Amino acid sequence: MLRDFLKSVLDLPAGDYKNLAVVDPNLDREYIEDKLGILDIKVTTGSGKVVDIEVQVRQQRSIWKRMLFYTSRMLVEQVKSGHQYDRINRTISILIADFVMIRENDAYRNCFRLYDEKTKARYPDSIEINVLELPKIHQADGTQLGNWMRFFRQRQRRIL
Repeated sequence: MLRDFLKSVLDLPAGDYKNLAVVDPNLDREYIEDKLGILDIKVTTGSGKVVDIEVQVRQQRSIWKRMLFYTSRMLVEQVKSGHQYDRINRTISILIADFVMIRENDAYRNCFRLYDEKTKARYPDSIEINVLELPKIHQADGTQLGNWMRFFRQRQRRIL
């Protein structure tokens, strides 16, 4: 199920979906006073990409900053003292939100990456944050992601 869900959200090479590993969701703290982060689901792909899947049922004013914090921490914890920076793998977050976060469009999936606003040049293979908004899925669109969104929305209604 996890593999199918990730395939519906992410555009990764086929080999990345082999050997998925669910790993410790705790984000490492360098110092005791550092903020603790505990992810809902943390996965590594076959090539070492790190993926966080979060579910948020209630709107929180700091959700954007929290997602940026989690994604950044997953990137930073890949390199320890003495390691080379080329050890850093792409870091991806997926937020499934049961509320509208992005009012600028009606799309139920928005994918945020680093890029130059003026030239539209994309920063190579670094971080990605996907926001999936359950209230925006209304009609069958025939995609796997649309099917997953309707599944989550239905499950959410039954739980509450």
